Amino acid sequence: MINRLAFCLEYNDIMENHYSEKTPVTSNPLVIQVVKPKRDLYELAETRFHKMIEEGALDEVKKLHESKKISKTLYKAHGLPELLACIRNKMSLEDAVYDGIHNTKRYIKRQFTWWNNQKFSNLNLRINYKKSFPKDSIENISIYLNK
Repeated sequence: MINRLAFCLEYNDIMENHYSEKTPVTSNPLVIQVVKPKRDLYELAETRFHKMIEEGALDEVKKLHESKKISKTLYKAHGLPELLACIRNKMSLEDAVYDGIHNTKRYIKRQFTWWNNQKFSNLNLRINYKKSFPKDSIENISIYLNK
């Protein structure tokens, strides 16, 4: 217990010193968004959710449920509330999977909405995801960094 307290006090000193120093804030940050089309992300989320189920996610959730060690933070994990409802016989597995995928897609949509509502002053570079960056995107980044 004393070691933990000493660590906390030491960590607090380090962080206090670090944050008390005035670090200049960049007024024109380089903002790059690399995105996949929303439809592709939805498809990816659906595929991943089914793969999680195939690889034993339901068994993991059962163990968590039995251990009664589900924190509020963990409860926010994609699919966990739905799979818990299934384990508690409040929902079929089919409905839990459907709802889990649906809620994950809603999260993706909220992320897009958040990003689209951000106001960035200088460079707002949106790169559609491919296996490699388009050449003009790399050139734009290079120009910005060399200013």
